Amino acid sequence: MSISIDKHIPMPKRTKIPDLPLTEMEVGDSFKAPINAGDATEVRALRQRISRWQRTSTSRFSCIRDKDGETGESIMRVFKVS
Repeated sequence: MSISIDKHIPMPKRTKIPDLPLTEMEVGDSFKAPINAGDATEVRALRQRISRWQRTSTSRFSCIRDKDGETGESIMRVFKVS
């Protein structure tokens, strides 16, 4: 079996999620996530970020796809549930 080496292939752009205010939240608080909710890659990155953060915390969060009350566009909202 032979594996060919490709040259000059650009590396895909990584999805960067901005810092989230998870430590500042109290139970019942929520925030609109600063991502494009229509982009599955960004939604997955947000969910992974929160999942990784919960591994070292006793707090629990829930990510919900919602509609923005002002614009009607699809957004992701993060709730602190415990």
